[in-house]
Amino acid sequence: MLKKIGQFLNKKEYNYNQSKRGIPLSFIELIKDWPQIVGKNLSEVTLPQRISRNTLYIVVNHSLYAEHLRLMEQELIHKIHQFSPALRRDFHKLKFFFSEEAFKEQAQYKNEQKSKDFKKISFNKFDPEVKKKLEKAEIVFKDCDPEIKDSLISIYIQSLDK
Repeated sequence: MLKKIGQFLNKKEYNYNQSKRGIPLSFIELIKDWPQIVGKNLSEVTLPQRISRNTLYIVVNHSLYAEHLRLMEQELIHKIHQFSPALRRDFHKLKFFFSEEAFKEQAQYKNEQKSKDFKKISFNKFDPEVKKKLEKAEIVFKDCDPEIKDSLISIYIQSLDK
């Protein structure tokens, strides 16, 4: 008796509509395009979390956003379905829930990015040209408040370099 080769290989078919983790690609696209769908301001306080039992669950960082979005539910569903037609069969209603924790990590990541972007400018105080500029700046800002004096000197030296 002949048997199919798939029975011996225990072969699992690959679903091209899903990522390696089994998450539907249309949902991944939804997360990626979320700021374009709901707008920049709402995307900062909302995040699609999962689709389960024909419902898209959306995390919000404040309960007032959940209430406001409940009033706009049908409009939002329509907009999401227009943007990603593949999701039409996956959900027909929305549920919003409040979670500060979901947004703490996002805020921490943004703060880390900002701190990387900010670079403190320092000068080689032993360079003869910089020494002359520092002496000149000290004379100009000798009567300034000590708390802002260093900042003013730094700005002054940078303006002399231009």
